[in-house]
Amino acid sequence: MGKYIWILDASSGDVLRFKIPDNFPENGDHERLLDKALTAAGRRLKDCDWMIGNVDFYSMEVSDE
Repeated sequence: MGKYIWILDASSGDVLRFKIPDNFPENGDHERLLDKALTAAGRRLKDCDWMIGNVDFYSMEVSDE
């Protein structure tokens, strides 16, 4: 299971998920990594709020129990 950055793009209202590379240092510059990824996607980091999480919510199972 990897780490993800969850991003709220306030300019569009989109919520994005970005997987942090497995070899990325624990104390690495996450903001710089995220800025490069968002710029490549035509988005601006200054329009976004973000947080780092250990869980991929899309692969979680939901139970009725």
